[in-house]
Amino acid sequence: MFELAVLIIFPLAMLVSASMDIMTMTIPNKVTLALVAGFFVLAPFVGFTWQESGLHIAIAVAMLVITMGMFAMGWIGGGDAKLFAATGLWLG
Repeated sequence: MFELAVLIIFPLAMLVSASMDIMTMTIPNKVTLALVAGFFVLAPFVGFTWQESGLHIAIAVAMLVITMGMFAMGWIGGGDAKLFAATGLWLG
């Protein structure tokens, strides 16, 4: 059941963020927050250990630092940077 939730939540959030970005040129913070919350709720139920979760978190933080630098240079938007980090949290 939880594996099914993983297969639904992540793609649905990506679809919503892509469609919102196309229509309004913004990515709502609610989508990013839903991805982050969804990861922390589902990770224990799908068998992630503390070490695996920690690695995913470390990768997400590194991605956020890199993409915030790209945002500071004006290469990408802030919503893109946050979404990229939230995606890194899920994909590791």
